[in-house]
Amino acid sequence: MSKERKIILIGKSLVIDNEKVLMVRRHKPHQPSAHDKWELPGGKVEFGEHPKKTCERECLEETGYKVKSIKLIDDIFTFTWNHPDRESFVVAICYLAKLIGGESSDQDKEVSEVKWFPTNKVPAKEECIPGTVEFIERFQEKTSK
Repeated sequence: MSKERKIILIGKSLVIDNEKVLMVRRHKPHQPSAHDKWELPGGKVEFGEHPKKTCERECLEETGYKVKSIKLIDDIFTFTWNHPDRESFVVAICYLAKLIGGESSDQDKEVSEVKWFPTNKVPAKEECIPGTVEFIERFQEKTSK
């Protein structure tokens, strides 16, 4: 029997404030490949929702911080998650976002930690969900030119 196959669009926020980047640690014991991994705040784009709004909504839900999406980072990252019952092809986009308020919150049950990392000391790729470090590096490449 073949597995169900899904395509999922994910919007992420790259929030940089005072040379620090906002990241979340995933709490997904049911998904070992994502559990305890770091990533940029974000989540699934809902039907009819603009990805820019997804990024702002998800950042607030996951971190407690209110942000404004400023600019789309011109890269797309894709990867596949294999689950016992399905395969998900994930298409991730990322917006540079400006911090406009709020305070750290641990209200999201799928986030075990919210943390600001110095931009030059983010977790290693193997400690992150695919695409996380790549989006940060892509942004840094563009701004260093």
